[in-house]
Amino acid sequence: MATVYSYLRFSRPEQMHGDSQRRQAEKTKAWVAQSKLTLDESLDLRDLGVSAFRGKNAKEGALSHFLAAIDSGRVKPGDYLVLENLDRLSRDDVFTKALPLV
Repeated sequence: MATVYSYLRFSRPEQMHGDSQRRQAEKTKAWVAQSKLTLDESLDLRDLGVSAFRGKNAKEGALSHFLAAIDSGRVKPGDYLVLENLDRLSRDDVFTKALPLV
């Protein structure tokens, strides 16, 4: 059965005091429950206060750890990375920068 990994991100440290982290986590848990899949929380995939505008999250943030887990085989083909919206993954041009990550 496929495993689900949750990725949470927001850009500014001051957002830590807002609702972004809770909202993203709840949406993921609802989707996982509806899909009847297993959420693996062993990887800390939270980029809190990390911009995705120039791909910093993919180069040195938690997203880079997820990409390394794919390369190492820890994350298997058919597993899911769930995020609230595509802009959590990247603020770069979607077709030339973000989709090649996947």
